[in-house]
Amino acid sequence: MPHVNGMRALAILGILFYHLNSGYCPAGYFGVDVFLVISGYFLMASMMKAEKSSDIHYFSFLLKKAWRIIPSWLLVSCVFCLLASIFMVSMDGANSYLTACASSAFLADYLIDFRYDYFNRSAHENLFLHYWYLSITVQMYIIIPLLILVSLKVFNKKTTLILLSLLACLSLCFYWLTTSPHVPEQTRTALLNAAGMRSTYYHLLPRLWEILAGGAILLLPAWQEKHRLRLALACLGALAIIASFFCYTTGSPLVYLTVFSSVLLLRYGDSGWISRALSWQPLQWVGTISFSLYLWHWPLIVAWKYAKLGQIGPWDELGMVILSFLLAYPAWRFVERINMPQPAGFIKRIACLLPLFVLPIFGIGMAAFYLHIREEAGAAIRTPKTLSFIPQDESLSVHFNKVLFEYYPTFIGKTQKNAPSFLLMGDSHAGHLVTGLEHYCNELNIKGIYLNNSVTPYWWCYNAPNSFGDAAWNEQRAEAILTYLKARPDIKHVFIAQSWIARLYGASDTKDWRTMEMMDAAEQMNLREAGLRETCRRMKEMGVRVVLLADTPIWPSNPAPQSRWFRMKKIYNRTPPECTISRETHRQKAARYAEFFQRIQAEGLAWGIIDCAEPFRQGDLYRIQKGDDFFFRDSNHLSPSGSLLVGNYIMAEWHRLIQQAKSATESVATPDAAQ
Repeated sequence: MPHVNGMRALAILGILFYHLNSGYCPAGYFGVDVFLVISGYFLMASMMKAEKSSDIHYFSFLLKKAWRIIPSWLLVSCVFCLLASIFMVSMDGANSYLTACASSAFLADYLIDFRYDYFNRSAHENLFLHYWYLSITVQMYIIIPLLILVSLKVFNKKTTLILLSLLACLSLCFYWLTTSPHVPEQTRTALLNAAGMRSTYYHLLPRLWEILAGGAILLLPAWQEKHRLRLALACLGALAIIASFFCYTTGSPLVYLTVFSSVLLLRYGDSGWISRALSWQPLQWVGTISFSLYLWHWPLIVAWKYAKLGQIGPWDELGMVILSFLLAYPAWRFVERINMPQPAGFIKRIACLLPLFVLPIFGIGMAAFYLHIREEAGAAIRTPKTLSFIPQDESLSVHFNKVLFEYYPTFIGKTQKNAPSFLLMGDSHAGHLVTGLEHYCNELNIKGIYLNNSVTPYWWCYNAPNSFGDAAWNEQRAEAILTYLKARPDIKHVFIAQSWIARLYGASDTKDWRTMEMMDAAEQMNLREAGLRETCRRMKEMGVRVVLLADTPIWPSNPAPQSRWFRMKKIYNRTPPECTISRETHRQKAARYAEFFQRIQAEGLAWGIIDCAEPFRQGDLYRIQKGDDFFFRDSNHLSPSGSLLVGNYIMAEWHRLIQQAKSATESVATPDAAQ
């Protein structure tokens, strides 16, 4: 079926150019969905052929798939784990080793889903991030044939087809409910939590409908469509697949067009000029090595960008493409095409199981290596203090509905017995302050509460998912927090911290889901400012003082400063210059929200403003390291030492503001008393 090989070529080229530079092919990752449709087609074809001949051997089927997948996977894993151990800084390589370990059990999709957002650049230094697809492919080969076999044993063929159709509908409904902006956020979050997922992108359940859609082609009636109609449908499928790679923005979950187009092309692309175009020899060659190319291209791109410290030009991109093909072809020729021994004698039967013996050995080895590297990396890995590492306090859960809030709050200053006197709320830019504030709260006999929640109230779209994840502010959460503060008059101060540049002003044109009308970025940003102003006003009415915590300095490029610094020492064996950020660069980034802060403070809505960049300033520079100790763990989040530095400054400034307010009150009261 040469047109199928041509489809594979289109899919892998879309993926390759997306990974090379998302600007070239913004939705090229939809190529994975094309692969899933094709896999579903051939999987169902194999099962139907075996069912007709009454020769279904489940374990033989799995062994054949293992012999095709595992040798290629093992070669790529060993080569790049070895390279990572030689050239990568331990704190950067550890996540790759852990992913390789998880992939040996074909559970990399769950590990990656727990640790990463696929579209976040912080994930793009994991050499084996692409193994999530390999994992769901193996899960597909294990689960779907088993379901079919059990169903055929218990029921008849017709009932089996009905069950598969229901499973496809269930999967499609789950996918729509967890990705559609028309579904309330609480429903989406509850469904994902029930399924043990953080997102739909990496998992088999939300993608089963794509696989079964490919298999459904074999079950459709053999209609005798006219040649022109077949050609038109094939053209439509081919053009729509290519268009879907370019017409959607990066991060879009709208795969429906790609899947439907793949089904059309798979069914009707075997004749006419479309078939001849897809049978073009270079496309056939690319399609033939597509699996090996998929395995090799991603770690090669990551390693190349890692070695070049993220400074990539057109010649680098050309080199990555050429080298990907140069590595993929011999891997396909000499590894992927290894035939499984025919199980005639005892030795051959054992040889058949060799790939399965390799899995636990490699997995145990990678787990041990990961633990060793983790220990070597030390505090940089053990205590990143991201939101998932901050222990949540179940005693506070009675005040915060788990369905409404993704994370429960936690106490700051846990050793203190007194009641909390302040609330810290915000996104990860509030979370990275917890380590420092915890230390100084215990020293000063103060207790507080930290609540992970994006604090810009998106009043205009609170029922819709948003680009900042499940923890984003909405009207229901806002009212719940305000109700809690009203019931706790001992909490007199609320600190608000977040990535102000992204949360207030990181908007682009989108739809208002109340009216289905387009809203431009400027209108959204005005509404966000109005929402924050309303939050401050409501808190002030309750006698709560709002303190706005301005951003810490943000490193202007990727990779993060400490990673870049250590890479230069490891790869190029030279001491890099000290990492600094100019004060003028930071002020330009912060100018817009700083001006807004001054306005709402002048209006009396914000009680105080604390500049969290100030502890790093020395003259006209922000110094973000002290020898080998960095105050940041990535480009914009504090390390434990950075959190201690800023936490001390916040506490000192907070007490200065309290004393200043107390002095102002006394100076007003003194003349009245004398009179």
